[in-house]
Amino acid sequence: MKKIFILIIGFLIVSCSKDDSECPNSISNAKLVSITKNYYSNNSFASSEKLNFYDDKLINIQYSDGSYEDYQYNNNLVTRILKFEQDESLFWTYTYLYDNEGRIIEIKRIPSPTNVQVQTVAKYSFVYNTNQILMTAVFTPGNTLTYELIFDQNNKIINEKWLSNNGSLVTNQFYFTNTFTNGNLSNSLMENNSGPTDNISYSYNNIKNDFDYYKFLFGKHWKNNKCLDLFKNVLSVRGVLETTSEYLVTNSSHNYNNGSENTTYNYTFNEKNQISMKIVEKISTFLPIYRCESIYEYK
Repeated sequence: MKKIFILIIGFLIVSCSKDDSECPNSISNAKLVSITKNYYSNNSFASSEKLNFYDDKLINIQYSDGSYEDYQYNNNLVTRILKFEQDESLFWTYTYLYDNEGRIIEIKRIPSPTNVQVQTVAKYSFVYNTNQILMTAVFTPGNTLTYELIFDQNNKIINEKWLSNNGSLVTNQFYFTNTFTNGNLSNSLMENNSGPTDNISYSYNNIKNDFDYYKFLFGKHWKNNKCLDLFKNVLSVRGVLETTSEYLVTNSSHNYNNGSENTTYNYTFNEKNQISMKIVEKISTFLPIYRCESIYEYK
């Protein structure tokens, strides 16, 4: 099934490239067709993945271990992601629901019958109030978490915290406070009841953040939708907020109680001022050197 799907997409791309005038949505006008990400640990290759796009949509991701993901859309918003194992057996299904404005109101994570590792269905529901989003996560057979996000007047997430666990108030928890300057995340502070535990500061260049492929998944509200999408993996939006700033992030300095971490972001642009390569390198006092090279291809 995977091979047939890729061949069909390849045929469509070749067909449109023969005569752009015959294709109402031609991809020959320097549109993004793929991003190849190569991951390294201590300068040794670890893994890779290739993101394939067609007509401004992410259609699939192919991983170096043979697993892959397929993406499905409705009204230009991703509505379903299917995650397959190396043997092409379905592993996870993610579904998305949106309100009339295109904001995520529900994400559901459903394991397949062949997923012997996890058989827990998770449903994340989002309720929008003035300057606030309440997220409720329900995990079968009945565990429930409630989480709160607070926005400033520019719709930036400035606070996040757990509110309750199975209906009981969470008293010993972590709080996140984010500071934005000129639309950019400049500082993120994590603290608990005993005080601050770590702090991250960020710097940026003067190039607008118009290159993130999540805008092809999540429409005009892609920045906040991207943050909410993180809940299906971890219960915090921290870790992607810097990529939703107004400009491209160039550096982050993360100081822990027992160490530190520095991350640099370098960009190369083509003659049409599109990103052709992005390199992210992270040096930590207690982890291997991490590097990710993202290579962009346009057509």
